[in-house]
Amino acid sequence: MKFLQLMLISCLICFNTSAQKNNLIGTWSGKIYDEYDLIWDVKVVISGSSSAEIYLYDEAKSKYISYLSDPRFNGQKRSVSFQSQENFGTLTLSYESSVTGKGQSVYNMIYDDKEAALSCLWSNNSVPFNETSKSIGVGYLYNSTTKFYYSGTNLVVGGQSYSYIKISEIKRTEKSTVITFKVDNTTSKNIVGTFHEPGHKTAFYITDENRSTKYKLIGSDLSLPYQIDVAPNKTKYISLIFEPIPTKMTLINVFEGGEGENLWKFFDVRLKD
Repeated sequence: MKFLQLMLISCLICFNTSAQKNNLIGTWSGKIYDEYDLIWDVKVVISGSSSAEIYLYDEAKSKYISYLSDPRFNGQKRSVSFQSQENFGTLTLSYESSVTGKGQSVYNMIYDDKEAALSCLWSNNSVPFNETSKSIGVGYLYNSTTKFYYSGTNLVVGGQSYSYIKISEIKRTEKSTVITFKVDNTTSKNIVGTFHEPGHKTAFYITDENRSTKYKLIGSDLSLPYQIDVAPNKTKYISLIFEPIPTKMTLINVFEGGEGENLWKFFDVRLKD
């Protein structure tokens, strides 16, 4: 993740009373990660400089649920506050219960023009601090009208070599193509594999529909090579960064390099606007 860029959020988010255009207005969604795993899949609806709602994805119910009415947080007194100006915003979720005490979950957001997204730094400021809980995470939130973010129904994979690893989302910008993989272990044994670095013979790459042009791997949100080790009933994510693909390209293939049968391959990946 772009930790340096995201660190700037805490320094740049400042507010004054002058009236300026708020570039954060809209519906935004995306995923927040720590170094290893997904923390939150969120949707944020910003309707004014001090008005916003947040929804958290419930995988069991396959839908986003408003934080204020989410039954997963029953027993907590909850409130949401939002403050923003121009390209910066802070969304604060406050909670209190007799079990966990008081705490805040804070989303600091800055609009990234190149990514056409909100660069988000999330922190969990629980009191008393719970050492077993996630404390910090980063990610991008994309506007619902953005044509270059693909997930859910607008991302269709025609076929794949293994069922336990899936393409979770794809993001396209002028400088890169970012593909997030989800490794979901429903077996009784650990799933182990390696995501190799750019230039390695088994590094991932993208091809066009006819497999005549390759778009090379250039990086990742984690340090490569990265050996993923997923315990039974656990899930992990990794995002790989590739060269940019043409904006008109709507059908791609995503292959692990090399020869052999035990390779991760995704065929006829359709990007639907």
